[in-house]
Amino acid sequence: MDDSSVKILVVGQNAAALDHLRRQLHERSYRCWVASSARECTELSAQHHFPLVLSTVLPGSETFPWDGATRAVFYCYPVRNDCWWLPVIRDGERCFGDRALRAREFAGLLDQFRRELDSAAPVACVERS
Repeated sequence: MDDSSVKILVVGQNAAALDHLRRQLHERSYRCWVASSARECTELSAQHHFPLVLSTVLPGSETFPWDGATRAVFYCYPVRNDCWWLPVIRDGERCFGDRALRAREFAGLLDQFRRELDSAAPVACVERS
């Protein structure tokens, strides 16, 4: 398995939520980096290519310095004891406002994304509504 195909950047400051997410990603054999500031995000993005970025920080804030090289970015919106995953970038293009995914749907998307990265196939993260 090529390490470059499984790197994910997680952006946020809520340690408990990030630990849970990192465990889920590790179970799916993703390698995970965490950035808690715009500076860390920029530094990590300069050192590594992250095809997938997951964020607990609202899109449009200064912590989103990606230039389109990232294939997909999702924002985690907490709802009670669960969350919605909102697509921000898909296939390198902004798509904020597309259909959100529930946690279970998002888990399936992580599996699909991993298969597509491993096979170098185009990513179809979420069907547009």
